[in-house]
Amino acid sequence: MGGNTIRRYGRTWYDRNIFNAAADAKVKVLYGFWFDQDLDYLTNDEKKQSYVRDVEQMVSAYRDHPGVLGWTLGNEVWGLLKHTYAQPYLTRVRHEHVRFVEQLAQRVHELDPHHPVFSIAEHSNQLPGALLDYARGAPSLDVMGVNSYYTQDISDLRDVADEFLPNKPYAVTEFGPDGYWHDSRTPHTSNGGLVEATAVEKATLYESRWRELIEASRGSNVGGVAYCWRDRYEGTPTWFGMTDPYGRAKPSFFAMAAAWGGSDQTARHSFVHDGPVIEKLTTLTQSVTRRDAFIVRADVRLPPGQSADFQWSVVGPNFSRGVARVTTFEDGRGAKIQLSGELGWYRVELKVIGDHGLDDANIPVLLESVTSTPSNAAQMTQTTP
Repeated sequence: MGGNTIRRYGRTWYDRNIFNAAADAKVKVLYGFWFDQDLDYLTNDEKKQSYVRDVEQMVSAYRDHPGVLGWTLGNEVWGLLKHTYAQPYLTRVRHEHVRFVEQLAQRVHELDPHHPVFSIAEHSNQLPGALLDYARGAPSLDVMGVNSYYTQDISDLRDVADEFLPNKPYAVTEFGPDGYWHDSRTPHTSNGGLVEATAVEKATLYESRWRELIEASRGSNVGGVAYCWRDRYEGTPTWFGMTDPYGRAKPSFFAMAAAWGGSDQTARHSFVHDGPVIEKLTTLTQSVTRRDAFIVRADVRLPPGQSADFQWSVVGPNFSRGVARVTTFEDGRGAKIQLSGELGWYRVELKVIGDHGLDDANIPVLLESVTSTPSNAAQMTQTTP
């Protein structure tokens, strides 16, 4: 793909193997220490001491490893503490968390003066406050990371960082397609189901956000992390990811290879997808009961002369599998489905694997205990916002 760094979030048994494999591939590791996002940093000294021991142990063990790029202290902790604490205690816990990060950053620099130290914030309407807290309370941090997913956010990030994080670079430590968590920015069906873009649509967002919003701010920011490698079971089973669960490259992989230049940095070009394209998935119902069978149809465009394999599946609440009976028709372009699991939201997924690449998409269907609303064209759902 032309990437030069992978980002890690926490310790595993495979750390040594990952460092070694990265060094062999001439790729660096931005190694992460996971700090709980609901911890009371004012009172839980025992847990904080366990974090200190982890940091000291890992930094001492791998500070001279050729695969190390730097160290990250926590991920979105400052912002997500709001889900556990209310004001005014929330502010006190946040300030204590920042002081703890500063103490650890100093300790990391003592143990390893040759690699930078990061901490990571989420991009929300409270980002200026987060950056200001870290700027004032954790001056030993070398780089501040920000996870940012929406065009209107990333496009403002440089100005926000210049104002509230002066004299310090930032990194876009997660970017990709639009997120699923912002109700006013995420399309939904009329009964509240999340509408997910197709893989090709998401690939275009990966590439454009790198070229137009991240790389364009080179100098103020030190890079961006395309999130993430495999299909991520977050929001839906396929909202993020560069490869599917079988390791097959998705359009977003090729989009970033085009943006980053692959192995040849002179070969950067615009992303062109020459595989199958799912233009739309449609169904005439948004909710069903276990008695109801329903139809989903796919409008798929194939390049001239290419064939494709149509693979339908269904994922139930809590990403459960084996929860539906699926019968395909029209050479795979349609599926008759009957749900059989627990009540809640289901995703009907279609993966179209062609001679050159793949596309995947899914739509939401709600399984209810009452009779579903009669079908009509006004209830049609589709993958494109």
